[in-house]
Amino acid sequence: MRVLILGKWPEGSPQNGVEAHFSNLACHLSDEIDVHVLSFGKISDQFSVNGVHVRTIERKRVYRALPLLALQILLRDIKAINPDIVHVQGSNPSPYLYATLLHSRCPMVITMHGLSVHERIAEGSMAEGGVKHRWASFSDVAMLRKADLVIVVDSKKKDMLIQQGHDASRIECIPNGVDVNILQTGLNDESIERVWERYQLGTGRKVLCAKAMMPNNGQGYLVQAMRLLVERDPALELLLAGNGPERDGLIKMVRELGIERNVRFLGDVPHEDIPALLHLSSMAVLPSLRGKGAEEGSSIFLLEAMALGRPVVATNIGGNPETIIDGMTGLLVPERDHEALSHAMWSLLDDGYRAREIGLAARSFIAENRNWKIIADRYVEQYRILMEKKTRI
Repeated sequence: MRVLILGKWPEGSPQNGVEAHFSNLACHLSDEIDVHVLSFGKISDQFSVNGVHVRTIERKRVYRALPLLALQILLRDIKAINPDIVHVQGSNPSPYLYATLLHSRCPMVITMHGLSVHERIAEGSMAEGGVKHRWASFSDVAMLRKADLVIVVDSKKKDMLIQQGHDASRIECIPNGVDVNILQTGLNDESIERVWERYQLGTGRKVLCAKAMMPNNGQGYLVQAMRLLVERDPALELLLAGNGPERDGLIKMVRELGIERNVRFLGDVPHEDIPALLHLSSMAVLPSLRGKGAEEGSSIFLLEAMALGRPVVATNIGGNPETIIDGMTGLLVPERDHEALSHAMWSLLDDGYRAREIGLAARSFIAENRNWKIIADRYVEQYRILMEKKTRI
């Protein structure tokens, strides 16, 4: 079986959760099937990574003005690869998706990490109710209905699509995974020391949150929780990894609360540094919020923290309750409640034995349920079901 996956292949270390999902899934699928990747990149190139055949197409400015040129190139390469199944990463309208729709010779799979219209409203880049919003909403729905199979990363997204009238038999929920071996391989004295020096970390206990600074990621509530926590532990440090439109507001909030010495803004952090930062931290926190239909799905950061045995505290929204068993593999708190957040965090900071037990349970849960081998096998099973349906027609 030859599967072609279309989407943005990471150029170097993955820069976000979708890129990490894409590259890890492709590499683990290649253990069982013939996997090809087609992606726009800095240059046109062909190479192999862990058995995955990657073909990149040079990004050119002219494609923005003349998108049909990009479509023609994609269609040419899809035809040359001659896949049995085409799998698009992301449901937002893109050249990848349009090219797949035009190439109707084989089944199409879409992994929906989130509806682009909801995400753009949540991050403030689109006004609700405008012409762009209406067109984007129509496009999102139309694209998904054309797919032979839509894969979502949490059950909330599946329920949302069914409520919108999509066929439940063509929607499958498969969460994100994590490769524990790769995470642990990158952890050694040298990498830990390098990260310590790169970010000039202090000697106090640390709390890590690695998310883009968008309105729906809720770092403001975490900053407010820190104000309460430093009263009990003046040396406690909050490490905020990531950038985004909320950064300036968060810096102002930290200054107004008088906790500049306790909150560190690390900026954009290469994915390869996250394991060491987690190792150096006492816990990981995910204070995500609901926002105009956009909710946290299956957070890669959350999975990686749990895989490394770090206790986690997260808001009780989206896909978080499907990963965290409250009180066993982590703690869940109400969204937009900095007092509840600080209470949950302190309960772990103040009880090292409980924190270790939760971290160990989290690591076991990930190894048994969310390692990439298990997740990739579920994808292969869905591919084979599609191929069987095609054979019967």
